[in-house]
Amino acid sequence: PALTEAWRARYAAQGRAGHRRVGIVFQANPSARNAAQRSLGLGDVARIARVAGIDLVNLQHGAPGRALAASVEGVIDVTAEALALDAYAAAIAATDLLISVDTLAAHCAGALGHPVRVVLPATADWRWGRDATNTPWYASVTLFRQAADRGWDEVVAGLCAVGA
Repeated sequence: PALTEAWRARYAAQGRAGHRRVGIVFQANPSARNAAQRSLGLGDVARIARVAGIDLVNLQHGAPGRALAASVEGVIDVTAEALALDAYAAAIAATDLLISVDTLAAHCAGALGHPVRVVLPATADWRWGRDATNTPWYASVTLFRQAADRGWDEVVAGLCAVGA
């Protein structure tokens, strides 16, 4: 709880008053065989960042996170420093919502009971089911699925339509 409160204070100091803090993890592990299929592009994230009333919190580690911080104005960046898992979980819990591809962050948020929107490719891992928008594993998860391989436009439009 103390770590979460510290992150909330940091987000408040860096963000805009009255805006919701929406965490983003948009790239899968690059060493995964299907990383490209499971990952959003920077353009997709930029569309989400333009949703009215939100401050985007960059929770994406590595080169993609640095690219996001450098290219999308107004992003609150927490990835400049290495975080232990408990600090990373607290950084997630301090957001109002997490948007994530199928990664550790999505599972961490789900296990915490934190609201998370998981974006999935058309051929998602079997654990997410085939058609549902929810999952028996985590009550706080809403699934947003591609209708066709590599077609993130509809998914991103759906996220934007519900306020990210």
